[in-house]
Amino acid sequence: MDLCKASLHKYDTALSVVLGRNLEAIVVDEEKTSIDCIEYMRNQRAGQATFIPLDTIKVKPVNNKFRAFGKGVRLACGYCAARARN
Repeated sequence: MDLCKASLHKYDTALSVVLGRNLEAIVVDEEKTSIDCIEYMRNQRAGQATFIPLDTIKVKPVNNKFRAFGKGVRLACGYCAARARN
């Protein structure tokens, strides 16, 4: 399930660039879940994956000075539509 996608199709490439190596990351509820998943993958020789545990993320507020660069300029987060958490 994709957690976010570009709000308009024309922004798909820009969003992919912004997300970079985390584009295919797996979001999990907590760090223990990511450790369990990594251990399972190791035991199954299922390759590697990047896990992002929600309980370890520290979010900084967006600096308002970045919102006023000029006409035609917006923050990448303005082009991303996220799904609600179930």
